[in-house]
Amino acid sequence: MALSGALAYPLRALSFRAPRIAFAVAIALATAATLTVPGARLARADEPSATERARAIADQAKPLAQQGAETGDHGKLTEAIDLYKQAYALDPNPAYQCNAGVALRLVGELARAQPMLAECVARYRGAASARDVFRGQLADVEAALATSHVAVDIVTAPAGAAVGASTLADDEHVTAPGLLWLPPGTHTLTTRLAGYVTATTTVEISADEVAAGAKRRVRIDLVAETPTPQVVERVVEKPVTRGTGKRTAGWIAVIGGGALIAGGGVMHWVSYQTRDELAQLSGAAYDTKLETFQTQRNLTYGLYGLGAAAAITGGVLLYLAPRAAERVAIGPAPAGDGAMVWLDLGSWGGATAR
Repeated sequence: MALSGALAYPLRALSFRAPRIAFAVAIALATAATLTVPGARLARADEPSATERARAIADQAKPLAQQGAETGDHGKLTEAIDLYKQAYALDPNPAYQCNAGVALRLVGELARAQPMLAECVARYRGAASARDVFRGQLADVEAALATSHVAVDIVTAPAGAAVGASTLADDEHVTAPGLLWLPPGTHTLTTRLAGYVTATTTVEISADEVAAGAKRRVRIDLVAETPTPQVVERVVEKPVTRGTGKRTAGWIAVIGGGALIAGGGVMHWVSYQTRDELAQLSGAAYDTKLETFQTQRNLTYGLYGLGAAAAITGGVLLYLAPRAAERVAIGPAPAGDGAMVWLDLGSWGGATAR
């Protein structure tokens, strides 16, 4: 609701100049308090202490607030609101919030002014005269809103959530529990709190509720965010022993079979030498050498056969026995009801257990 010209100027003069005195008092008190912060003397000379960092931020905000006061004094209230909000974003000094609320009232943005003034009055610790001015501003704003809006008490579970509304700017919100003034119509409330899913709530306000001076209460229950499952991978230093017996026996059989085949090859060569000697013998010597040749030949066949059988058996055992796992990855199951264990079995495949 816009204010009349006769009423607006005296309020503007009081709102923008008296709080400037409060700024100086509040900043002076804040500076004096920070001088006694425990441990400030222990900070390294080449590193700014927490007190110095806070003072540096406050020093950045003060020029913006002073510029906002000067801009407001010249009637540029929209620019003054932006400057006060920028100062408050750097340094949450309630005096900056109060002056932003006063400027919003002067441009007729009463529904936006009320949350700022309400929070500012609750937190303001500056000069009593300035605090009285802000309280008066808040009372006037709420009295004007009561004729065209419905007071909606916002409660969230858990408390402390930031509740934005379609009647507020994107960077403005009410901290629950808090009060929102809504005109007739459909309004969307957006509730945010770290660790919880953003909630969207629709509120319908009727003209009859405004006429009756009704009050509403909206409770918003927030749902905690589900943490994203993270897989923790760990390299197993000792390989899993699953299938070790079969693999050991398989390698022994393969190696043994190879040795028998090699022995058969040697005996094969010896038997050929014996056969060549038979051509030069006769009589009893021939018969004796022939028996030797036959024995060598039979032994050759036996070594070849046993070696081949052992090698084949070892290959089958190695094929049937899986490799030992080289990596184990452990993490929560996708449904959150257990743990997932993933075994990296290299070229032999993989396995997942739950």
